[in-house]
Amino acid sequence: MAFLDNFFFPNQFIPHGHCYLWKPGLVWLHVVSDSLTAIAYYSIPFMLVYFVSKRKDLPFDWIFLMFGAFIIACGTTHVMDVWTLWYPTYWLSGLIKAITALISVTTAVQLVPLIPQALALPSHAQLEAANSQLATEIAERKRTEEVLRESEERWQLALRGNNDGIWDWNIKTNQVFFSSRWKEMLGYEDDEIKNHLQEIWTRIHPDDLDAVVKAVQDHFAKFTPFYAKEFRVLCKDGKYKWILDRGQALWDENNNVIRMVGSHTDITERKQAEETLSKILAQLETKVEERTAELKKNQPIIRGRNY
Repeated sequence: MAFLDNFFFPNQFIPHGHCYLWKPGLVWLHVVSDSLTAIAYYSIPFMLVYFVSKRKDLPFDWIFLMFGAFIIACGTTHVMDVWTLWYPTYWLSGLIKAITALISVTTAVQLVPLIPQALALPSHAQLEAANSQLATEIAERKRTEEVLRESEERWQLALRGNNDGIWDWNIKTNQVFFSSRWKEMLGYEDDEIKNHLQEIWTRIHPDDLDAVVKAVQDHFAKFTPFYAKEFRVLCKDGKYKWILDRGQALWDENNNVIRMVGSHTDITERKQAEETLSKILAQLETKVEERTAELKKNQPIIRGRNY
């Protein structure tokens, strides 16, 4: 209790004002300067805390909090300098200075490894250059997207204006793009067929499937310059439709097939016409054969009469 009494209420020391001989001008010079310095020291940490709370993306924000603690401790030493002018609590003043020293040394030690990281942060000029480059890249990307959009519009217009169905086969993923006309040709809506190779393989007539597979393999092996095959495809109504399928493959630098693009043409009417013509020709050939046989049968009778 005696130590605490001497610590907070020392009687063996004289106030610091005696050193200034209690000259009013000198005393108030120290009071005002130390008070204003303390007020400034106390206000700076509040601004630092406000700044850190608003900038959530700030790197190593904890160092600003340590700076704030250090500055508050420094401000308190100035308050004690004013206090000890009249009340000689030098032990308390020394303890506050020791705490200030501990905080300042800790802050300085923690600051050393942060210097290289702080130097590595981009400068304002570098940020402006990066922003300028980013703006250029964004503008270039927008121009590219615009060109792609116009190209896509032309592609869609060409698809709608073409009576053939268009397909685009990614060999690596077996994903296939089927145009709306391709699906419409088989009687399907656009959302009723998925973009997968099985959508066509499962619809090819079983009697035509092996021939189609061989035609594709021959083209992949470059035995044929392009792929072309006529076969029957099952439609939504359960009927088969004759299709002329044509395509061209694309190979990479290792001679591996990576893509093939082609078209479907409905040749059902042509096939039906050919079948009808074939039947007519067969009927004519039968009649010719029958007529020939009849003539051969009647030939001896004709000769007898002539004799």
